[in-house]
Amino acid sequence: MTVLKTSMRNFFAHKGRMALSAVAVVLSVAFVCGTLVFSDTMSTTFDKLFAATSADVTVSPKSAEDPGEAPRSGRPESMPASVVEAAGKAAGAKSAEGAVASRA
Repeated sequence: MTVLKTSMRNFFAHKGRMALSAVAVVLSVAFVCGTLVFSDTMSTTFDKLFAATSADVTVSPKSAEDPGEAPRSGRPESMPASVVEAAGKAAGAKSAEGAVASRA
């Protein structure tokens, strides 16, 4: 009985500390929940935005830095045909077509 009596006496003697601890726990849980909701909302928004705006994508070889400039070798930069096939099989792709253009 003395342990319970001592615990209750300490609890009532430090009401302010207990209240501030409860406020700290509530605020930290609220901030974590708010962060998770905010990040999920931003992720969903950007997913929808990119799905709507990047429906038609052009893929170029990595070495083609300036599309207006001819390559030094005289041959246009190209990619293997397997890249076109892989792009056509990608999730969400309607179709894929390969083309080579040269301004030389």
